[in-house]
Parts: sequence; C-alpha cells; structure tokens
Amino acid sequence: MVSHLNRILKGNDLQMIDQVIWLLANSCGESDNIRKIVLSKTFLIDGLTRIICEAINAKVALKNGLIENIIWCMANVTRVKKDLKTN
Repeated sequence: MVSHLNRILKGNDLQMIDQVIWLLANSCGESDNIRKIVLSKTFLIDGLTRIICEAINAKVALKNGLIENIIWCMANVTRVKKDLKTN
C-alpha cells in the first residue's frame, strides 16, 4: 500500500494527492506508531514540499481545501501524542 501512496505523492494529480494527504494526516493523528511509519516509509514531506514549491514558482494559488489538508497534515505529523495512562 505504501508504494501506491508514494506513487500518487510523486505524481501530478492534485486531487489524488489531496486525498492521500488527508489519509496520512488522519492516520498520523491517531497513532504515534503510524506517524513514525508514515514519516519513515512515505514520500509525504517530499511531496508536500514539491507541491508548495511548484505553486510558489509558478505563482499559482492552491485550492483552499488542499492548503487546509497540508496544514492539518503537518500539525498531525509534528504532534506527539502522550499516553495519559498511568502504570
């Protein structure tokens, strides 16, 4: 599955990339283990960087939904959930 997500992230179909970003953002928000897998096995950061740089260089505005998903994704990727259970 990771190879399919990486292929989409490397592609040019912004609608599909947006869906993958949403999927990964949602997954990263649920589990530190999943977040670690996403960061180590996917091209998420490279894909996000490419999309943003291409938009800046071409002076093209990204759709609001895509921008919101990128921001949400980065918030979940950089957030570390703490287990509140006491042992």
